[in-house]
Amino acid sequence: ATGTFLCSKFALPLMIEGGRGGRVINMSSLAAERPKPYVSAYAASKAAVVALTQSMAQEVADFGITVNAVLPGDVDTALKQWGLQLEAMVTGLAYEEVMSA
Repeated sequence: ATGTFLCSKFALPLMIEGGRGGRVINMSSLAAERPKPYVSAYAASKAAVVALTQSMAQEVADFGITVNAVLPGDVDTALKQWGLQLEAMVTGLAYEEVMSA
C-alpha cells in the first residue's frame, strides 16, 4: 500500500492542478476480500490498497477524478507457490494435495 500511496501523493495534485479530471487505477488482489491462510501480510497490504482507493475516490471526486482498484484472482507466482509449500508443511499434507484443494 505504501507504493500506491506515494504514487497517488505525487500524481493527484498534478491531476487536480490540470483541471481535466482523470482516472487512477490501483492494483490490489482478491486476497483483500478473500484472504487465505499463510499470506496474512499480503492480504492485509492488499486490503489497505482497497481502503486507500475508496478513501481517495471520495477525496478527489469533486475534481472529476475517479479512483478504482482492480482485484485479480489467483495468478501462478513464486509467492503463491511459496504459500502452497508452507501450507503443505504446516498441515502435513503432500504438496500435490494442497495444490489440488
